[in-house]
Amino acid sequence: MQQIALWEVTDDGPTKLTRGGIDLERHLEDWIERDPGLLQTGLTILGRQVSVDAGTLDLLALDPQGRWVVIEIKRGAVRRETVAQALDYAACIATMPYHELSQRLGDYLRQHDTSLEALLEDRAAEEDADSDERDVTMYLVGTGKDPSLDRMVEYLSAFEVPINVVSYDVFQIEGGQQVLVRELTEAEAKPPSRAKVSLEQISRMADRAGIGERFRKILESAQRHDLFPRPYKQSIMYTPPSNRARMLFTVWAWTRADGSLRLYVGPEAFAEFYPVTAEQVASLVGPDGLYWMGDSDVHEFVANLDRLFELIEQEKAKSEE
Repeated sequence: MQQIALWEVTDDGPTKLTRGGIDLERHLEDWIERDPGLLQTGLTILGRQVSVDAGTLDLLALDPQGRWVVIEIKRGAVRRETVAQALDYAACIATMPYHELSQRLGDYLRQHDTSLEALLEDRAAEEDADSDERDVTMYLVGTGKDPSLDRMVEYLSAFEVPINVVSYDVFQIEGGQQVLVRELTEAEAKPPSRAKVSLEQISRMADRAGIGERFRKILESAQRHDLFPRPYKQSIMYTPPSNRARMLFTVWAWTRADGSLRLYVGPEAFAEFYPVTAEQVASLVGPDGLYWMGDSDVHEFVANLDRLFELIEQEKAKSEE
């Protein structure tokens, strides 16, 4: 089993941190329900302890692209059999009749003052209401993992099966504060074959919606900074070149009545892959969340994206001195 160790670096040198006293396994499901950003930027929880034919899955969510996300949380290490369990849950969610799925999530969503229809519409995924075959990704969560899981995740990704393994631990620093540590294994699964579209097809969708110029301006800016544009059904998700599964921001090729362009940005993801803090990213391109942009907003976003990458280059230069 892989072991994680952390050291706090002070003027006196590194001091090894001890593991914290929090009962991590007991809290994980509550924490992720309250803040699904612990797993991925932009997730919205749809239900907890959701009953399906394969059993009861811990958490079900939607991501910003409108994909369904099965979250299975284990007490202890994530083991090989957890993969089979999650696949079974995902198969149930992917093929369950929509009216039945909506009914099972109804009480939870009403308690959170929303509806499945509203959340799907917000992600331009309304076709899921008429489909009994939907895109599902999986997160397997625990406080450790079998060494074989990385190999299994990588192999399944070749068959367009998106599985992510997340392991958490808690360490204590001087003064009693505790730090939550996350280890993430995610494979770069391709979009399902039935949903594959090209950048040009998505750009033409934006043209038809009347936002083509703004849409292409963001695409050109992202490519200028070597971001990878990953097309989905009605959007482009921009990722770091080193990990094409992680969203930095997403732009949709459709608009609302006022003609504004829809964009979702995740500053924390930038901070994971570039030498900047989430606060620095948020100060330039905006805090984590959804934005509707007119012409001037897009112009400002592109200019600030340029400034962000100027800052990134400056930080890289400092680290090389």
